Amino acid sequence: MTQVNRKKISSLFKDIKIGGTPSRGNPAFFGGNNLWVSIKDMEGQSIITKTLEKITDEGIEHSNCKLVKKGSLLFSFKLTVGRVSFAGQDLYTNEAIASFDPEEASQAGVDLEFLSIVLPISAQGDTSKNTMGIALLNKEKIFNLEIPLPEISKQKSIALTVKNQLAQVEMARKAINDQLNELNILRKVIMSKAFNI
Repeated sequence: MTQVNRKKISSLFKDIKIGGTPSRGNPAFFGGNNLWVSIKDMEGQSIITKTLEKITDEGIEHSNCKLVKKGSLLFSFKLTVGRVSFAGQDLYTNEAIASFDPEEASQAGVDLEFLSIVLPISAQGDTSKNTMGIALLNKEKIFNLEIPLPEISKQKSIALTVKNQLAQVEMARKAINDQLNELNILRKVIMSKAFNI
């Protein structure tokens, strides 16, 4: 059996962009045209094209927000560790989200779809907890995460297989939910007829 190389994130990416939050005390920093991603935005959105909040150019200028290029992988590492999405356009994120640049990934021989699968798994065992018992990582811990890294064609093949299988699981989940809803309706009809309600 062929042994798969394992690589530290630090050996693959020179930099990981961590976002920021403009001061909430200045209303002029919010409500602009720039997408600003929080972990909530990543729920149910595999590709981010809209956000609950937007920030102004002034907000960017007076904060630690960094431009995240379209196609970048977004990875949540605080509060909800391991949520992943892709930037559907150039955008900005808050400080609970790290981003991986597509050009840098390509130069390192990393398929970002593959990374979106293995990174959350690798992160599971490396989180620490704050005083409230909430799991979190930091930039240093992300850099020290080790991931399996087969050749690029194998990465793409694995990512495609997993994506297809997860799509089937999601279809099955929806079908089960639909059946449960129908059973609940049937139950109500039966009870209604039984008691002439």
